[in-house]
This record gives sequence, structure tokens and C-alpha cells, in this order.
Amino acid sequence: GLEVAAVSDRSSPRLPRISLAEIVQANMPDGEESASESEVATESSLALQLHSAPKEQPLIFIVHIKKAAGQKLGLSMFSRKDVPSTLFIREVEEDGLVATWNRDNPDKQVTTSCWIRAANDVSISSREMYYTIKDSRVLKLAVGPVIL
Repeated sequence: GLEVAAVSDRSSPRLPRISLAEIVQANMPDGEESASESEVATESSLALQLHSAPKEQPLIFIVHIKKAAGQKLGLSMFSRKDVPSTLFIREVEEDGLVATWNRDNPDKQVTTSCWIRAANDVSISSREMYYTIKDSRVLKLAVGPVIL
């Protein structure tokens, strides 16, 4: 975990808010080894040990794919009326070009928790993006995690 050994007033605007779920151990200022959640919530100064957060993917990343004759993208998508200019990923097939992209780019994975925000700079509607993806041999997809 990440050690945080700062003692400060809890009303300080410069300190980030920390969820209780992130706390591994809290040492009270009077020397006690650890504290319960209720004690953590009521103390004004603490030394905390936090879970270190995993490195986050960028919110939007670009996927470049070239389709040759007979190759399939291997991507099942759907749209929603409440988010009209977005295509959601339903499935990534193991034998498609997107799966190959995922193997070659482990830090930019296209998964079912992603959505497509633009295809070859087309972002007017999910319908237009779908046909751009379907009809283009060279693709530039702006992809990001689903955040609703």
C-alpha cells in the first residue's frame, strides 16, 4: 500500500478526499496501532496507510486497425437512444482484428466495458459510426471506458 503519514486538520481544502474503502490501516495520533472505521471518521488528525491505486487508462484512446479482404473486425456493438452518438461494445470475438489489437496493446484494451466515441472522426450518430466502421478498410476508433 501507499503510506500517508500526514497529520492535518480535516477541513483543509488542499487534501484529497479519501474513501474509507481505501484505508488499509489508520494509526491514531496517541500511539494506538489501528482504529475502527468510526474512530477514523471522527478523528481530525490521522496517519493513514492506503491501497495504492492501479495505473489508470486514459479516458479516451485511439485504436488503429487495417482490415484486409476477408478479415473480420470481431466486434459486436449496440447503441442506446439515451446516448445517441456512442456505440457500446457488446462482445470482442477472440479471432478478430480487435482481439489482435488487444494482444498487441495491453495498455489500450477494447473490452465490453468500453464504448466507441468516434470512427474515422465521425461522431454525429451511432448509425453513422456503425456504417463508417462497416465500410472502411482503415479505422481510427476513439474508444473509452463506459462512464454514465
